[in-house]
Amino acid sequence: MTTDDVIEKFILVDKTSERKIKFAHQQIQYLREEIEKRNVTESKLKYFSYAKSGYSDLLISESEAQYVVIIRNGDERFATILLQEGKIKSFTTMNKGGKRIFITF
Repeated sequence: MTTDDVIEKFILVDKTSERKIKFAHQQIQYLREEIEKRNVTESKLKYFSYAKSGYSDLLISESEAQYVVIIRNGDERFATILLQEGKIKSFTTMNKGGKRIFITF
């Protein structure tokens, strides 16, 4: 599946912004490289709303909490995903003053 296919089918992105599409391409490529480094059969998914206690560094609104999925691989948080409208709104976070915030496409 091409990166364009992934964006079209799974990513919620502002298609009028070439900059945001380019950013989504870069982040998908990075995620693919990271997946290749891991044994994905050992990965575990948890909804943030069920696992809040271990993720106090994630800055999200209460209304977003039910749409956040955390992927762990062993003891490591591998990815944090924000969903909206059945698609991925973001899987990229940035450290801002000790808190992680989502960067949307």
